Amino acid sequence: MDIIKMYLSRGQYEGVAKEFPVKGKAADALKRWLEMSKIKSGPLFRFVGRYDTVGDGLNAKAVNYIFMCLLVQKSKSLYS
Repeated sequence: MDIIKMYLSRGQYEGVAKEFPVKGKAADALKRWLEMSKIKSGPLFRFVGRYDTVGDGLNAKAVNYIFMCLLVQKSKSLYS
């Protein structure tokens, strides 16, 4: 099991990162994303450009929108 340390947001920064266990498919996907994007620190969720360039971090509203779309998509597939 891998452990990811991250700050929840700039507003909640207290100088100590929270630790979250990451395992299974999520850990595999996270490792691939970090390797491919070459992210060493900073925002985990980032803009990916037209030519696969990795940009700045997404704002909270954008991340929330993505998760909500995935949730709706998953719930539709469960009840279809």
